[in-house]
Amino acid sequence: LARSYEVMTSVEDQAKAAEIYREIGDQHPLSAYFLAHEAAEIGQTEEAERLMRVSASFGYPLAQTDLGKILFSSERGNEALPLFRDAEAVGDTEAAFVLGELNAQAGRFMDSLKHLRKAWGYGHAGAVELAIQVAQHMLATGDGKRSLVKRELREAQDCLKKLTRRVEAHPLQEKGKA
Repeated sequence: LARSYEVMTSVEDQAKAAEIYREIGDQHPLSAYFLAHEAAEIGQTEEAERLMRVSASFGYPLAQTDLGKILFSSERGNEALPLFRDAEAVGDTEAAFVLGELNAQAGRFMDSLKHLRKAWGYGHAGAVELAIQVAQHMLATGDGKRSLVKRELREAQDCLKKLTRRVEAHPLQEKGKA
């Protein structure tokens, strides 16, 4: 029920969703996730992490990814990586993107492309842009099997064109305007 209110645009519906989530507390992954973000917004980082852990413990992939980001930013990367992997395994594109970024930063470019493909295959614009950069770097430096890298580059560029056309065909409307 709270999720139904949450996706509505009115302030009243948003408030009703928040009220339901607060009533449920950390007994459900979506309410714990919502409350974790609410705590983070007001600077309660320890409570945000606690609630994100609760939500992630239910196996909620968005919480796993967000908890991984919290841990990674506080230099607890060893604890974060399994969360990213678990979330990616069930299809979380943001987790795949993060793993792609981390592999690219570590110079593991083919691994990076593998993760980025999982993300851009579902329309993650940041992943397709990074995949293009990684592939171009690999071609320039001679890293990896050239034919595979060229194919990845071509497919990523095609995906970016499709995403661009989709955005141009369906620009976001400002609220209140037709």
